Amino acid sequence: MMAIYDILLWTVLGCSLVVTQNIVTSTTRRVIDLDPTRNGNKSCVYKNQTGICVSHTLCDNAHNFLEGGNLIDNDLRSKGPCPEREWCCISNVSKVDEGSITHPKNTDEECLTVKKDICPWCVSLYKTNGVKAGDSGLFCGGILIGRNAVLTTATCMKAAKNQQVIHAKLPGSQNPEKIYVVRSRSGHEQYNTGSHEYDVAVFMLEREVVWDSGRNNNGACLNIKQPLEEACYAFGFNYNDKIESTILQIKKGSCRKGGLGADAACGTLLFENDNCLVSPGLPVLCMSDNQEFVVTGLVKGPCRDSKAQLGSLQPSSDWLVKELSKNGINVSLYLKQ
Repeated sequence: MMAIYDILLWTVLGCSLVVTQNIVTSTTRRVIDLDPTRNGNKSCVYKNQTGICVSHTLCDNAHNFLEGGNLIDNDLRSKGPCPEREWCCISNVSKVDEGSITHPKNTDEECLTVKKDICPWCVSLYKTNGVKAGDSGLFCGGILIGRNAVLTTATCMKAAKNQQVIHAKLPGSQNPEKIYVVRSRSGHEQYNTGSHEYDVAVFMLEREVVWDSGRNNNGACLNIKQPLEEACYAFGFNYNDKIESTILQIKKGSCRKGGLGADAACGTLLFENDNCLVSPGLPVLCMSDNQEFVVTGLVKGPCRDSKAQLGSLQPSSDWLVKELSKNGINVSLYLKQ
């Protein structure tokens, strides 16, 4: 982005944020039947604990069950007494009381802000099943929050509902080609597939993202109380799957008659000769009171007639805090005023 754009953008941006915390740790978990006779699954023993043999796609490296399954071949480890391509899984999550779980706390001191149109914590999401030759499998974007949480849209989650395996890459990291496997997906319970209201989701990665010198990345800063408006940066993938930015003037409400919702916002080109390049799931960065750019919304859809449908994080703030907290993210470290 040209330097003159930065100067012009800084003259029209401005926002404030009041942070409130309402962390809810309770959740409903899917019950997994551990009966060794179910579907003929073989019983097994791992570290003196009895479990069952299941497909390698349903068990992680800690021998815990994974919802939906998501391991790829190069993640396979010792499968012990089980048949080929099966693992001994031992976690009986049907007996786990979520309220009794003590989640690890993130020890990073603060989230990572940016000063211009860069996106070090932007995530590329890929499908691995049914990808045609020559197709990268890239289908959506996201934002890294903390060490292993990815914020994206519920529409992106729905687009991959039939994909057993999803993996992520961070183009702005030290190792942009490193694959991070998505171990779980959760979308807002009020997401509407028609209006696309409450269009947010959280994907959890199996491994933490490690950056330069072994330092864990702080993740993006979130503004979950400020409406999505004024002039902001939005991001998209170009034809080479590289991430680029577009400056949009944003107003509350939908770009079209349909799709109205509490979180709807419409972005139009601030500079008419600019390219309108945005992609679903990637962030919208708006300036904070400290003149730093923080994630205030998500791209819902690509540009049409130089207009892009966006979504504010504000209406989903309570759900987002709850979802990140139950996955061990110290949310207070990632909220920016």
